[in-house]
Amino acid sequence: MRIIFISYEAYFRDILEYHFKSLGFEVFHIKDPIEIIEKIDEIQFNIIVYYERDYPRHWKPLLNVLRERKQKKEAIFILISDREFSFEEAAKAIYLKINGIITDNLYTNRVIFRIEEIIRRYIPQIADQRNSARYPVEESDKISFIFTHPDVFILISGRVLDISATGLRFQPRIPQRTEPLQNGCILKSCSLMLGKDIYTVDCSIVQNNQVLGLKFDYFKETKCNENINVQSYLLDERMKRRLNFRMNQK
Repeated sequence: MRIIFISYEAYFRDILEYHFKSLGFEVFHIKDPIEIIEKIDEIQFNIIVYYERDYPRHWKPLLNVLRERKQKKEAIFILISDREFSFEEAAKAIYLKINGIITDNLYTNRVIFRIEEIIRRYIPQIADQRNSARYPVEESDKISFIFTHPDVFILISGRVLDISATGLRFQPRIPQRTEPLQNGCILKSCSLMLGKDIYTVDCSIVQNNQVLGLKFDYFKETKCNENINVQSYLLDERMKRRLNFRMNQK
């Protein structure tokens, strides 16, 4: 199956590929939406992900042309916008049979999971070759990650975008420092912090395009590649926050 990502910049395409390749998708970037409109009968795809901010006036004619040929279950159209839609704009989108609208900044980690939710709504049978579920990380989850650069021996800090029991995606604070690191590079004795607990883990790089895709290889504490229950930690942490919020509301 194929995902077409339409935006001026190609950066987000690599994030889509990292997330959806294990679900059996190929991801392609097309810079100009007019190209899709003109060649819609020639280009093979199952899903269009359209970044509205780059081309605010082209998504409606493109969606209209698409629906003249394919129904919602045959071709999924997902619109990402960093602004709230007016009632009139949302009504037009519904009339044109859009599959989903995500109103969030393109580079917010929640976006990738919302895209998957929409896709699974229309293609529930898609296979998942991932070993474990990934969870988007919010600042309030108290999850952080730091490691020593293997070549210049400086500390690399940043933000964990999502995490699973087998790895995580990490956005370095200064991406230029990690840009030379190649896929397969081993990062020794990284520190993974879940709340008050700190784990020492060796990781390998599986993707590097400003954001690092990392696989857990070896936890020092258990001498294996499994040491944490991410799901339990997140559920417990988020449940505590909900309870505290309710208590403060009383």
